[in-house]
Amino acid sequence: MLLILIIIAAAIGLYSYVSCFKFWRNKGVKQAPTWTSIKENFQTTIKRLSFMDLHLRNYRRDSKLSRYIGLYQFGRPTLMIRDPELLKQIAVKDREKFLNRETLVRPGNDPFWDFNLFALSGEKWRIMRSTLSPAFTSNKMKAMFVLMDETARDFTNYFAKDAAKQGTYQMKDTYRRFATDVIANCAFGHKCNSLFEKDNPFYMQGIAISNFSSLWRSIKVALTLSHKKIAKFLNIKTFDPKASEFFLNIIRGQLKIRQEKNIVRPDMLHLLMEARNGQLKHEETEQTAGFAMVQESEFGKGKQVKMGFTDVEITAQAMFFFVGGFDTISGSLAFISYELALHQEIQQRLREEIDDTLRECNGQLTYDALMGMKYMDMVITEALRKWPPALFTDRLPSGKYVINKSPDHPDELDELVIDEHASVLIPIYPIQNDPEHYPHPEKFDPERFNDDNKKNIKPYTYLPFGLGPRNCIGSRFALMELKVLFFHLLHQFVLVPNVKTQIPVQISKGLFNLDSTDGIWLKIQKRE
Repeated sequence: MLLILIIIAAAIGLYSYVSCFKFWRNKGVKQAPTWTSIKENFQTTIKRLSFMDLHLRNYRRDSKLSRYIGLYQFGRPTLMIRDPELLKQIAVKDREKFLNRETLVRPGNDPFWDFNLFALSGEKWRIMRSTLSPAFTSNKMKAMFVLMDETARDFTNYFAKDAAKQGTYQMKDTYRRFATDVIANCAFGHKCNSLFEKDNPFYMQGIAISNFSSLWRSIKVALTLSHKKIAKFLNIKTFDPKASEFFLNIIRGQLKIRQEKNIVRPDMLHLLMEARNGQLKHEETEQTAGFAMVQESEFGKGKQVKMGFTDVEITAQAMFFFVGGFDTISGSLAFISYELALHQEIQQRLREEIDDTLRECNGQLTYDALMGMKYMDMVITEALRKWPPALFTDRLPSGKYVINKSPDHPDELDELVIDEHASVLIPIYPIQNDPEHYPHPEKFDPERFNDDNKKNIKPYTYLPFGLGPRNCIGSRFALMELKVLFFHLLHQFVLVPNVKTQIPVQISKGLFNLDSTDGIWLKIQKRE
């Protein structure tokens, strides 16, 4: 009898699961065949299909005759938007109706996740965004530049001492250590050098909270997305508890010392302390970080502020900066290095601009000089087009939302009604690698973004940091980090491929972002 009940329960569960994959078909929206969707979801979970390929397949289905297409992420109905004008409509014009994002874990499971800017929704998100936005203006980045420049020089000096070895390096792992040092120095007020101290506690705990590549983590993500009540019942946490405690202790120690000794340091922790006291104000200058930078929306410039941050809330924001910058920055640095190593003429032209800039600065790089480097910006911008830090981003409608038929797409539904039961997916990688928007997208060509050509880039087809109110709050920070590292590295060294370099690069499966299957291996040679 028990066996029969188990079989019946399993059959009902399987039927319910399969039915989820008919959501869009039942609405009259084009999608892949049901079993194709189920198979592709399973393949991504067990790391047989990359998210890049999954999104490309859906983006290119039906020859893009429709502005949108239905798909499923771990069984969750998701509407992929393929038309730039519709993206603008949803994420910008109707932004008030799409202020929320899909969250991996429901509030209550992990306070270090619950309180960070990425996970918050509704009015809580709006207030937190307004509170933190002033920390990322160009004025604040200019002050923080001193710390980041120091970190980049320390990082580069390692290779100067190691030059006799003419070493070959796994670039992403190497740059993870740089990203660790930057976040430690600029966000936590903690100085470390992760190249010299390979297993320092800050780096090891950073790995613990940022590693989403294991099969178990993939299963947990799938479970939290498709069965959130079960995930909450099982008390599945986003961050490793020991790592969370480690970072909380660092924050508490820093706060205590700074308050007792009245220490002011131009870093993120100081800005969070100001935010806690309601002293952080939005001050902006005309200086931009380049073409890729996203402008802060009016939501971020609002007057609402959250005061009285707890130590846990401050730690949650600092950990969010760590997770947001650890893997994405190291990945971007690795892919930019890869392209520069394969295109020596581009690397040499950039090096010449670096030399010229350093002479104009009398040997001491400044923030304004770095941000004024045109070819540097072209190289970084093109790399973020071809290899964006995030494959996609998403939005959740706050209620019922209607997408009306476009006159240019007569086969669409007259009205497509979606609600919070389905998320909207913005396919960053497929759009930025669409030949309709960027001819020969596989080619690494910084000239796409020279003064003449960048004027012709179609709006809402360049999205490395997202769009709308929930775009990446740290785009200025990220761009400064990328530029300052390559400035110091290429001034002293040449990046070249060797026998371990994978050409063309093969994308790893089972990750939410871009990574190489065998790592990006390059040789770092002392410049002659």
